[in-house]
Amino acid sequence: MNRLQVAIKNIVSVSLLLGLVFSGQLLAEEDIKKSFDMEPGGLLKLDTDIGSIEVNSHSKNRVDVQVEIDGLDADEFEVSFKQNGDKLVIKGDRKGGGWGSRKVHFEITVPKEFNLDMRTAGGSIRVDDLKGEVLVNTSGGSLYFGNIEGQIDGHTSGGSVTVDGAKGNVEVRTSGGSLTLGDIDGDVYGRTSGGSIRLGAVSGETNIATSGGSIRIEDAGGKVKAKTSGGSVDITISRQPKGDSEIATSGGSITARLAEDIAVTLDARGQKVRSEFEVNGETSAKYKLKGPINGGGPELELHTSAGNVYIKKK
Repeated sequence: MNRLQVAIKNIVSVSLLLGLVFSGQLLAEEDIKKSFDMEPGGLLKLDTDIGSIEVNSHSKNRVDVQVEIDGLDADEFEVSFKQNGDKLVIKGDRKGGGWGSRKVHFEITVPKEFNLDMRTAGGSIRVDDLKGEVLVNTSGGSLYFGNIEGQIDGHTSGGSVTVDGAKGNVEVRTSGGSLTLGDIDGDVYGRTSGGSIRLGAVSGETNIATSGGSIRIEDAGGKVKAKTSGGSVDITISRQPKGDSEIATSGGSITARLAEDIAVTLDARGQKVRSEFEVNGETSAKYKLKGPINGGGPELELHTSAGNVYIKKK
């Protein structure tokens, strides 16, 4: 190896070494840990420019907070804390001009009975095992709620929403994802602009709509308003409705499964309508079948513009 080759090799080695050194300096990592004595029934208010959020509960009268920050500009993200009696306010602020390449994750543990009001401009939110009001909003990420005893109000501009069991009213909205809602002991309001909707058992009223997906309701306990512009609808009604229901789709079939003793006044419209219940002595019709089932009751509208309607015995 001549002198020129040796010199080039040395320059390359030094450059690589310097690159590693500077990368090591810039790939900063920060781990913030805080604890606050707080009684059950308090409020956590979290507002952050970026970051995912995870909240769990424990039996202690304390709020534990851990914030993990890493990336090329981790030192340009600032977290502040302010406690005022039963209220804890956490803020996450980016000091740099851009988003950078940082990653932020909030992991918080609160007393079992606690209230949440949280917002992130970019990240998913997960809340598990809590008794209290839960209000969350994210500009880009999925939402998950598990075993919540209290009202849920969740909004995301770009992700799916999952509720895995809740006692209380549920209101969820997404501009780009599916809604998967398990057993809900309360009323349900759900909206999505681009995904399917699937519900478990709902004890209260149901009001749901999607612009581009199918709808499935496994057990509707109250009156139902469900609409989709691009999919099929499958609904089971096992208890006597206390109000009128409207189910409609512009681009699919409708299947309604009714308990044998349910009394409703049917208004079914589609390309074909077939029923396992007699309606004015008929069980099928072209375009429309209207009349009482088991003597009549609250109105049950089943309307599709481009599909068939099937009414079956559960």
